[in-house]
Amino acid sequence: MGTIKQIAEYTGYSPTTVSIVLRGCAAQRNIPDSTVRVILEAARELGYQPNISARRLRSDEPLKKSIAVFWTVDFRAVLVAKFLRGAQRYIMEHLLDAELVVRPYLPERLHEIATPRTLSMYSGAIVCTAARNDLAYIEGLSTTCPLVFYNRTSEKYPYVGVDNAAVGRRAAKILLADGCRRAIAVAEHAEMDYASARLAGFAGEMKRAGLPVQVVKARDSSIAQGVACAGEFRLGAERAGAFVLSDYVALGVLRRLADEGRKVPDKIEVIGVGTNEPDLYNCVSPSLTTLEIPIEEMAYGCAGVLDALWQNHAVPAETMIPFELRKGGSTRWA
Repeated sequence: MGTIKQIAEYTGYSPTTVSIVLRGCAAQRNIPDSTVRVILEAARELGYQPNISARRLRSDEPLKKSIAVFWTVDFRAVLVAKFLRGAQRYIMEHLLDAELVVRPYLPERLHEIATPRTLSMYSGAIVCTAARNDLAYIEGLSTTCPLVFYNRTSEKYPYVGVDNAAVGRRAAKILLADGCRRAIAVAEHAEMDYASARLAGFAGEMKRAGLPVQVVKARDSSIAQGVACAGEFRLGAERAGAFVLSDYVALGVLRRLADEGRKVPDKIEVIGVGTNEPDLYNCVSPSLTTLEIPIEEMAYGCAGVLDALWQNHAVPAETMIPFELRKGGSTRWA
């Protein structure tokens, strides 16, 4: 990336003039428009990027606390808006002079983004949607930046999440109470700790009831995969219950069952894990029953942990947020 000194050498203007132009103060200093055009064009050609941190230090505006939100660029990217709503709600309710900065990263490559030098730029950081290798990297990191994990357990840092195994157990109990005698789980991203915990909770509860679980693996979290996975269900005369670990996949399952004339919830029930806006689940008939993951409340909790750390208050190692059951027409509710 180009520097102010390089732009000055390239254009023949002084570093002071270049700096004034790049800070947007040319008009106040009576610098001609022709000079501004030359300097800005040179900055583009040389790939100049402003140093925001240094600029803030020179500014008369009071410094804000800044929170880096590390979020993966994958199927969960659409959920970052809900997370930001929850964190921003905490900031506004507690009158914090703080800002949220989203730092996207690729799965398994958090080490490329969350370097010690990068973390030192922020007042705190929330590590979200991390894979196991990403978690191991952060656990081994030495940094003075306060950190909190979102829905991931840690031996070193506080974390805010849900009891993922309990999500699976609750799904099983609902289906069993409704008289389901055949159990199906549709799982994707089982390598993720949260997904494997939900699947294990479901299978464990079904095992205690004496029911084996047919596990159908989805390749991704899409409606199309739900349509495909439903074609693999081993359905017989017994009443069946399907626990689908993705709401999009669950919508696809309902679509396939409707197309095949399967009676939902009379012959088969479907319960999904809800992460999107609830209105989405009313777009199918019958509407989807979900166990709602409280993304906004978890984000609110993460911001609260950072606030407590800034004030040198003691924080719990883990904060569990209750998940909620949203009743739809895809389960019977005996």
